[in-house]
Amino acid sequence: RLKRQRVNQRIGNRNKDDEVTFLFVNEALTSTAQQANNEATCQCCFVDHPFTAEHIIQCTEGHLFCIDCVRRYAEEQLFGQNKTELKCISSTSGCESGFHVSMLKRALTDKVFAKYEEAVCRDSVRKAGIEGLWYGQFVLNIQLCVYTLI
Repeated sequence: RLKRQRVNQRIGNRNKDDEVTFLFVNEALTSTAQQANNEATCQCCFVDHPFTAEHIIQCTEGHLFCIDCVRRYAEEQLFGQNKTELKCISSTSGCESGFHVSMLKRALTDKVFAKYEEAVCRDSVRKAGIEGLWYGQFVLNIQLCVYTLI
């Protein structure tokens, strides 16, 4: 119960699925970390970080990154390059996988994650190519837009 309260404090106002994902990932990373000196090397900046869900993010293929590298990458892609696709940033593997939405939600600030959701929604509407389907400002208030269109 105390652990759940601490998780709720850390993840704020996110939904139950996010809480379950957070608990699962945190437990998986923590158990692995106990076997490996509690540190993981970011495969982007090559700096060792505590091997916990608060510090480490992984792509869908399992490559590990510090939250700072993922945040900087996402901000550059979304705000600088105007791209919606956030691919693995491993500098050694050539991995083409991406990041699960729950990982991005955990890693990114609320502002950047909102921009990501908006960009994915806008891109999905554009790619759908359905006549009469358009993206307007009102869509920003629909939380399920991103998940419905993907």
